[in-house]
Amino acid sequence: MNLSEPVIAAMIGASATLTAATVQVITAWRRHRAEGDRRKNGGGIRSLVMMLLIVLSSAVAGYAYSQYRLQQVHDETQALHLDMQQQLHLLETTTAKLEQIRLNAVTGVDGQYAAERHRGVEGVAALVQIPACKAPQPTNNSQRPTCTEADALRVAVCAVIPANAQVSGVELFVRPDDSQQPWSEARVSAGQDAGSAKFIDAPLERVIEGGKQVCNSFASWSSDKGRTGRVVVRYTLP
Repeated sequence: MNLSEPVIAAMIGASATLTAATVQVITAWRRHRAEGDRRKNGGGIRSLVMMLLIVLSSAVAGYAYSQYRLQQVHDETQALHLDMQQQLHLLETTTAKLEQIRLNAVTGVDGQYAAERHRGVEGVAALVQIPACKAPQPTNNSQRPTCTEADALRVAVCAVIPANAQVSGVELFVRPDDSQQPWSEARVSAGQDAGSAKFIDAPLERVIEGGKQVCNSFASWSSDKGRTGRVVVRYTLP
């Protein structure tokens, strides 16, 4: 059985007291016996018995006190152990929550990065609609006015991509307004005339807040119907 220092000290004190009292009683009893006085001898025996009773009572009381202190220390140790367990459980719970938060953050970043990469492969689309061109009225009212490329309205079609993205390809499409033609069949090249409409020049990149734009100039001079220009920008991420 493991005993604490207060209990050991109490037991040592009780043992020392018991030993000293026993020695004193034996010494006194021998002295009375040597004197040969019956009355005193009887009194010595009574004194010896009384002293032994006192010593025995002290021993019992000391033992009881030591057991009380032992139980008190045991209770304090149990309370301390329980408190430590609670603190450890709280620490484990907090650590688990922090780890889960960290994993969620990492998963969120990885998921966002994967989604952005997939978006780059699919391509970011932008389109613009230009209404039919209205040419100046001719002097001869018998002729229907038509527009020329000099009358074309020019606009920029811009797709927004991440600032650190590298453009891997730009696809251009032109078709008349309200057309049911699939976009895949309406693809054109830069400078190609697509029925009084075309894209002009190469793509231009410019940085904006939160990303960058990839823009193509689109012109339409169709007099009968408006034209829709569409740009699809594909990109990769480092």
